[in-house]
Amino acid sequence: MKKTLSILMMCCATQAFAQKTEPTGRVYAGLNFKYGWLKERMNPMPATGVYPGTLNYSRSKMNRDYDNSLGFDAQLGYFFSNNKKWGIATGIVYLKGSGVISIDSTHFEYMSVDSRGDVFRQVVTNTAPIREELEITNMSIPLLIKFRTPISDKFGFNIDGGIVYNVRMETSYSGTAAYNYEAIYKFDMTTGQPVAVYDNQPVPHPSDWLITVKEYNENQGDGNVNEYFTTLQSQGYNVGLDKVAAKSGKIEEKSGTIGILLQPSFSYRLTEAFSLNLGGYYMYQKFSNSDSRTSQMTDGVNEYNSLLHNTPRRRQYNSGFNIGLSLCF
Repeated sequence: MKKTLSILMMCCATQAFAQKTEPTGRVYAGLNFKYGWLKERMNPMPATGVYPGTLNYSRSKMNRDYDNSLGFDAQLGYFFSNNKKWGIATGIVYLKGSGVISIDSTHFEYMSVDSRGDVFRQVVTNTAPIREELEITNMSIPLLIKFRTPISDKFGFNIDGGIVYNVRMETSYSGTAAYNYEAIYKFDMTTGQPVAVYDNQPVPHPSDWLITVKEYNENQGDGNVNEYFTTLQSQGYNVGLDKVAAKSGKIEEKSGTIGILLQPSFSYRLTEAFSLNLGGYYMYQKFSNSDSRTSQMTDGVNEYNSLLHNTPRRRQYNSGFNIGLSLCF
């Protein structure tokens, strides 16, 4: 009799435990705070894509250094399967991060027109790294498949996976650089009068007028090269030495791009309806800018345009940890 009673009690306890571990409710609402790491892959277009008649182009690789990112996601969903383990959800994902991008060295020569309308070869060489500080804001709408399964009467395992639709991706930048602006003039004497034309050969013709530091030092060598360039600049020539170029602004990427989001987590049941969630996330998105990405980094003395204006595509990777609360009823 005692043996039979013990078996019956064990069966009842097992049944009660099983009932407790079953998911409780179909309607889901959750809020997760995110802390993680931001990475991007991007490379500016070469000068040949944005400057006419580009010659002697060189550029070092872009350096990228990003800080940690912060944000949150809010979800509303419904578990539709008979066992309440499979569901769908949507909501909003918001992330904000910061970083620095830079290019140590660049040099390019291209066809330009001066203030008098004369064609010439502009020679640009940076004398300090091109450096931009970035603040990146990303807002997306997820469409997720949700799966949950109990581990015990208190603990459970959950995983979300699906797509994210970008509604806003904005980058505030503050950039600075310093350049030498030199010039090369070639004159055609066919008509008997000097007419400025573009010398499209990598090595300038011996008869060209070279407004360069090297040419001045080799022929003058009196230490007054800065004064020489300042005088020519005052006469309307687009030249100058170690000229600082800086600018701040915002870049907004095209909305409507599709990415992916994966979020595994463990849950701890606080009450019948509320649970504490702890897990991780990974989100990948690809962006393109709303303009044509053909802006020149610099043209006139002291002119600056963001490196992002010359970047056709950006690939962004966010990963990190989630902690939050969920309600299921």
